[in-house]
Amino acid sequence: MQADIPTVPARAKLDTALRSLMEKGRPVVGVIEADGRLVGLLTVENLGEMMMVQAALSKTYQATEKFFR
Repeated sequence: MQADIPTVPARAKLDTALRSLMEKGRPVVGVIEADGRLVGLLTVENLGEMMMVQAALSKTYQATEKFFR
């Protein structure tokens, strides 16, 4: 078991979590609340999926915004 898993705050941006994961060379990054409680784990695969969803939502929002102008 590895005790030196990097962590990021629950409200951190996805690129912050990815950078932490890559810099430390670990398979996961822990997600913690302000009180230090672990609330989740992120992998490279999870982050990649989330970034694709975020990009798709951003494009959808931009298209919708142009439509209603």
